[in-house]
Order: sequence, then structure tokens, then C-alpha cells
Amino acid sequence: PEHQKRTDLKMHGVASGSGEEAAMRRILTQHDHEEGAELFGELIKLTDSDPDIDEMGLLVSPKRKGPPFILEEHKLGIAFWCIAPLYSYAFKLFTAVVRTIKCGEAILPAAAKTLAESSRCILMINPDAHTCWNIRKRLIKSGKLMANKELRYLYVIFTKHPKSGAAWGHRRWILKQIPPFNDYMMMNGTTSSATAAIIANTTNKLGNHDHHQNVVAAPRRVNGDPKKEEEEEGEGEGEV
Repeated sequence: PEHQKRTDLKMHGVASGSGEEAAMRRILTQHDHEEGAELFGELIKLTDSDPDIDEMGLLVSPKRKGPPFILEEHKLGIAFWCIAPLYSYAFKLFTAVVRTIKCGEAILPAAAKTLAESSRCILMINPDAHTCWNIRKRLIKSGKLMANKELRYLYVIFTKHPKSGAAWGHRRWILKQIPPFNDYMMMNGTTSSATAAIIANTTNKLGNHDHHQNVVAAPRRVNGDPKKEEEEEGEGEGEV
């Protein structure tokens, strides 16, 4: 309904009657506001309910049959049939809100929340969406996302997508934001104990994962040329 769509747009930080609202309406179709919006809301609610999720995977089931998501013992399953509508809605929502952000201006709280949630969904499906990682970097820098929680989120991503260079690059960027951080400092206890515990736990679990060889190889790709890494951070602006 039109009234419901207006409420949704306002919740996402888009002012009623603005040019951004009109652009957003053109991007978000009625179909997106039905199935996709419902799946998006359900997944966000589910992941928010369990901050200790430590693994994700896809569930193969007959089309439109069975629950779209399953969460048991901190393991998240996403039904294959709901990937397309969920990704479509999250992608269009993310893109629409990004377009409302003016260069050099701070991201408002409502928009920040929507960007964090929509990029969370996008990256669980497509972890090489560079624009999503770049936006999340901005949210971390502005204090709207916590670095330690982002490390936990990355671990979940790696259980499904261990070869994602973009995700590994984002992890390395986060570690650089935690001064001082390197192997020597961590061994000597100068890194915060909470952050060190998360990093150690992530590394240990990944090392024991079925995709051990892929995970071991991934850091070698992002530990190469620092200049190339900086260039990659800027890739994908305007693309997801």
C-alpha cells in the first residue's frame, strides 16, 4: 500500500516529498516491497537475535517450500529459493540510500542503519561487492559500526565464502584500525584482550574449517602489494 511504502521510506532515512524519495520509488517496485521486504526484515531480525552466529550456508529445498531461514545452535541456513528476491530488495534499497548521501556529508543515523543492514544481506550472498565494504568502512570510521563486531561478521562470511579477496582485504583494513596491531604487539599483549580473543577465535575456527587450504591461501593474496590494496578499496564505487 502507498501509505506503507511512505512509512518504509521514512524509516530508511529518506524525507517525504524529497527528490531522493521520488528516485527511491522508481527503484523499489511494488514487488520488491512485498516478498523481498518480508524476507529482508525476517533475516535482519533473525541475525540480530543471535550475535553469536558462527556459520552460514545455503539450504536446498523445493521452490517456495519450507522456511526461508533456519537458525539453530548459532548456525544460519538460507534457503536457495529466497536468494533472488532477498538480494534484489537489499541491493535496490542499498543503492537508493547510497544515492541520498552527498559527498563530504556525514551519514545520518537512519540511513546508516539501513546501509548496515542492507549491506549485511548483500555481502552474505555476494562478498565481493566492493561498494558495500567501502560503505561499511565509512560506518566504522564514524563509529556507527564497531570494529570487533565487524570481525565477527567477517568470520561468518568466511565460513561460506573463504576465497573472497574483498572480504579478506576488509579484514586487513579493520586490523589496521586497531592501533597498535601486528603479530609482535599481539604476542606481547598490547592489543586489547577482547579484540585479540575475537581474532584468535576466528583464526582457530577458520583453520579447523573444511576449507582450510582456501582460507590459508586467501591472506597471501591480500598481504601482497599495499599500493594495489589501496587502489582496490576505491573499486566499485557506484557498483554492488
